[in-house]
Amino acid sequence: MKVLDALSRRSPSAPAPLEASADRPAGARSVTSFLLARGLDVKRESVRVVSGFALLLMLAVVVLNVTLWHKAWQRIEAEA
Repeated sequence: MKVLDALSRRSPSAPAPLEASADRPAGARSVTSFLLARGLDVKRESVRVVSGFALLLMLAVVVLNVTLWHKAWQRIEAEA
C-alpha cells in the first residue's frame, strides 16, 4: 500500500528527468526547459512572462522604426 501512496503523491506535472543528447548542443536543453514550463515555479514563470513582454516591446519598436523609415523615404522620393 505504501508503494501506491508514494505513486499517488507524485505530481502529474512534475518534470521528467532530461537526458543530454549527443546530437543537440548543451545550451539547447536549457533553452527548451526554460521555454516549456513544467510544474509550478513562480519565479521562473514570472521571468518567462517578463521576458516575453520585453521581446514583444522590442519587436514593436523595430516595426515602428521600419514603418517610419519607409514613410520618410517615400516622402523624400515624392518631393524629389
